[in-house]
Amino acid sequence: NQNHHPSRTSSSSSSSAKGRTLSYWCFAPSLAMNELSSLRVRSILVTSGTLSPLPSYSLELGLPFPHTLENPHIIQDDQIHVRVVGKGVTGKTLCCTYEKRDNETYIHELGSTILGLARVIPAGGGILLFFPSYGVMDTCIERWGGPLLSARSSWNAQKKNTPNSFFRPRRGGAGAGGRRSSGTPIGPRKNSYSFPYAPDFYASSSGGAGGGRLPTIWERLRSIKSIVLEPKSSIELKDAIHEFDKYIAMPKSPGCILMGVCRGKISEGIDFADDKCRAVLITGIPFAPYLDPKVKLKREYLDKQKSRSMIRPTGEGGFDDNSKDAEGQDLPRSTSTSNTNPSSKKKTCLSGAEWYMQQAHRAVNQAIGRVIRHRSDYGVILFLDVRYNEQRNHAGLSKWVRPHLQKDVGFGASIGALVKFFKTARKKAELDLIERNHGENVNGGRGIRLAYEQENKPEMGDQIGDDMTKI
Repeated sequence: NQNHHPSRTSSSSSSSAKGRTLSYWCFAPSLAMNELSSLRVRSILVTSGTLSPLPSYSLELGLPFPHTLENPHIIQDDQIHVRVVGKGVTGKTLCCTYEKRDNETYIHELGSTILGLARVIPAGGGILLFFPSYGVMDTCIERWGGPLLSARSSWNAQKKNTPNSFFRPRRGGAGAGGRRSSGTPIGPRKNSYSFPYAPDFYASSSGGAGGGRLPTIWERLRSIKSIVLEPKSSIELKDAIHEFDKYIAMPKSPGCILMGVCRGKISEGIDFADDKCRAVLITGIPFAPYLDPKVKLKREYLDKQKSRSMIRPTGEGGFDDNSKDAEGQDLPRSTSTSNTNPSSKKKTCLSGAEWYMQQAHRAVNQAIGRVIRHRSDYGVILFLDVRYNEQRNHAGLSKWVRPHLQKDVGFGASIGALVKFFKTARKKAELDLIERNHGENVNGGRGIRLAYEQENKPEMGDQIGDDMTKI
């Protein structure tokens, strides 16, 4: 079947001895959807918070959706702050392309920018920091002076043409306790992904035992917030989230940074409501690995389908209604050759490049959805990459985000806007809490009033029952 591609892979001689793996991948979800449609069901409803962009999603499913609905968010404008930060704290451009993501200047500028942002995000609040991949995340953390994580990453191994060292033990100091070669005390900790708030790091590295050296970005981050890293193992995820929740719930908590990746475990399925997430920071655009066999074959398949859909036989020159292509499939028929305007042709399928971009945008939309979890919540979304200033990347964001996206005005102005936003949003949240508590007392705890459905409307005494939803 042309929609499926078997793949035979062998990573090493040892794996060859154990046998090869035969993968059977379906590259056309339209196969399943058309089969469902053929059952003559009355309606097919597809609903999710992360279907955007809708046109490309419909094309991939291979079914027409005459009725589509993409809603704005329930929150007000003053509860969300969305901004592109295309230049860092020293004015250098932030752009995490494949060519630049290993660049020392970029990594340092990114770390310094995150450090500056962490200072103005209120104490006690959580920050979700998303990287494009585990490889980029591990490289940044190591360059910032953090624990050595490249043992779990194949990205650096591929860059250096060395074997994958996933199971390689970490060097001294990366475990519980010990010291790095620089002499910085690591301190005991429960595991390799939880790093408690350590305000003494900054002081100890500036003099005394630190020998007067400058503190690393990692040390400076830990002097402001606790840090938890998304573990690559699903078994450890529950414990990592427990550590994060513990840091947020501590009395006088300074807050915590949870570092993970788009498409990772923390980007979906976990509820980071209220103080658990006051900011989502997106670094880079999470494109899938370009040379991954599955990605490569999917792109090739879509490009092939796209090319075939552009063939428009007219019945002239030997082509008739029963014409088929080289693979025996019916060719789409056109009754005239006169209409050659590309804009007049309705798009019937995605190209490989369009699908590739769509997948990256969908991963971003999934991650930024962590910030607002209910109607009284508030938070910020910051895109730390200059490419988010491009219109095509604006269009790929969910509808509820696009109206709030503000211009890139530089790092200094962005910091001032963040301070103002948090001051206003926190005050409003406190007032809303007082009003909700007052309402519960008045109603005696009986029922829940969906106030947002009746906001800014005069009361209608005889219809008060219609304004109440009793659960």
